[in-house]
Amino acid sequence: MRNLKLGAMLVLGLLASAWSQNKLMESQSVILHNDGISQAELIGPDHPGFAVERSRLLLQAGTHDLIEQHRTRSVLLHNKRSIPIVNYTVRWNIAGTPGMEPNFFKYSKIVGNWRALDVLLDPSVPENQQRIWLAKYNSIVPANGVRLMSPFFDVSADSMIHKYGLMPSFAGHPEFERQFPTTSRIDVTLDSVLYSDGLCEGPDTLDSCARFAADIEAAQSLIRQVNQSQQAGESTAAILDRLIPGPVETPHFPGLNASHADLLAYYTSLAKSEAAELRATTGDNAALARILKPQVAGFVVHKAGQ
Repeated sequence: MRNLKLGAMLVLGLLASAWSQNKLMESQSVILHNDGISQAELIGPDHPGFAVERSRLLLQAGTHDLIEQHRTRSVLLHNKRSIPIVNYTVRWNIAGTPGMEPNFFKYSKIVGNWRALDVLLDPSVPENQQRIWLAKYNSIVPANGVRLMSPFFDVSADSMIHKYGLMPSFAGHPEFERQFPTTSRIDVTLDSVLYSDGLCEGPDTLDSCARFAADIEAAQSLIRQVNQSQQAGESTAAILDRLIPGPVETPHFPGLNASHADLLAYYTSLAKSEAAELRATTGDNAALARILKPQVAGFVVHKAGQ
């Protein structure tokens, strides 16, 4: 009899917990903002197509406890175009605890760099296939496709969670992480979207398109310098000695008001830093290959109407 009572209490406890969780989900509002963006959109958990698209993606990618925990607090980024999205910025704002300061918390995520353009490589070339998959895994939103995201994960159909686990993506304030599951309101803003033809849409308050453009310009400049040196008959060692004359410190990420010159200097130093590390650990050929690796020829970032 005692065991039956304990069993009944356990079942009642689980039902109460489930009821409490459902009530919490019902009390949370997810408000979406897609201002100034016509060819991509955020789709929230209240949208009729959310559950179907989410299930279709996770059926291929696999799932994880964290994904299920934030099922009603995650969103889909939907690409309406027939070409990939290679860079995007999503901003999350949550209401803080009533009567406490601050009364809101925010977290922004900029996703995608020059490596995202690897998705445009020829898939029939065997050595390109790993790079294409990494671009799909890390950042791109496929043509007419979706990515599932929250502040704590960013998942594509190619994520292979069952094999590699869930890649963590949160790097914000601990109080945001603590309050996110219970906040009454979540505002999610699609701040910018950059497509593989260079078109940038959205308010872009964090200048992510300008950052991507500087990243590409830095790569193009270094590639051009290497090509000119090779045509002049310089050896690999001589080229690297000139481009990387000494140790290169990993630069600090430029702030919001960084100039184009500052951004260009940052991404140039970053590329040289990676090449210097490869030269020290793997050799000259690997270092030069890193500089020549970006597939950025002819890529130009532009706003709609420009």
